[in-house]
Amino acid sequence: MKFLYVLFSATPYKIGSFIRHMLNNRYNHVSISFDEDLSEMYSFSRRHENTPFFGGIVHESFCRFERNGISSDIKVCRIPVSDRQYEFLKTYTEKMLQQSDQYVYNYYSAAVTPLRHRIRIRNAYTCVVFVGDLLAMINFGGLKSGGFHSLPELERKCAAYAI
Repeated sequence: MKFLYVLFSATPYKIGSFIRHMLNNRYNHVSISFDEDLSEMYSFSRRHENTPFFGGIVHESFCRFERNGISSDIKVCRIPVSDRQYEFLKTYTEKMLQQSDQYVYNYYSAAVTPLRHRIRIRNAYTCVVFVGDLLAMINFGGLKSGGFHSLPELERKCAAYAI
């Protein structure tokens, strides 16, 4: 048996504060890691702090969760998976990273999230749709690939695995 690590964070940026306010939620961002030390984390976000409309799949580090001496509030969930599920998701994510120029952040879907809708665009994700779809691929928590995933819903489904 292996583990996936799902990280919920309250990022210390204005856009993060806005998202938390709109969702009325403690967290505004979600990432996934395949390593216990969380040295390799993945998500969909803007690629650079100063480029708000240039986003896609990103390789994250803890530097992303700190700004001007303010650290993010983070919740980590450790989800047990079979070796096969682990390898499948890790390989799937690595292929996405290798083809990162083909993936973009789905700003349209992010804009309608408060209305509980998802606008599906090929190779376009938000952070919660990316992590939710990965978990759906292994039938975690009754999530459906391609379905609507909200950050609070995903957090509830992972709550029993918080560490």
